[in-house]
Amino acid sequence: MRLILISMIAILLFAQLASSQMMPVGDHNVAKALKPACMATNELYNQMRTCKAQGKNYQVYFDANRCKQIKCVDAEKQKICPSAEMLDNTIKACKRKNQDYTRYTDTLGCRQVKCTREKPVCPTAYELNKRMESCRANGQEFKYYMNDLGCRQIKCVESTQTPTVMCKKTMSGNCVLINCEDGYQFNSCNFRNFR
Repeated sequence: MRLILISMIAILLFAQLASSQMMPVGDHNVAKALKPACMATNELYNQMRTCKAQGKNYQVYFDANRCKQIKCVDAEKQKICPSAEMLDNTIKACKRKNQDYTRYTDTLGCRQVKCTREKPVCPTAYELNKRMESCRANGQEFKYYMNDLGCRQIKCVESTQTPTVMCKKTMSGNCVLINCEDGYQFNSCNFRNFR
């Protein structure tokens, strides 16, 4: 009897808990109301027709909620986006002026190209090799680095190598003798007692 009573109480508690976690049918509209609905296609067409009836053109754009919107604009003030050919011509003009270019999208959603600062004229491989040879001819070493314009450059630096010294190794019995041009001498037989 106790077991049946405890089971019934548990079922009632679970049923109450489950029903409190479910959203009533009417509340689904509340979730939709939080994000404004985008205009239906027929509403967009109606706005386009209204613009045309006023003797104006229209532009389609996306608002902050990523919904399509229609904006009426005066026909003579309407900005027409440049074609791909026009953009290519602008790029070619930038290159002829030895300038870089940047692609961007303007406020009306049109793709645009504008010339930016002059392109850096970096040294060629031949010029870099001449600079390396110049460093070596002066008894210096060289280092590569990138300048502020992003060009690879070579800088001469003082040599950190010590001068080369010639040495001669000979054998005398079981002894190794080393004699160098700078006066250094070594005889392995003199160091046998240290082993």
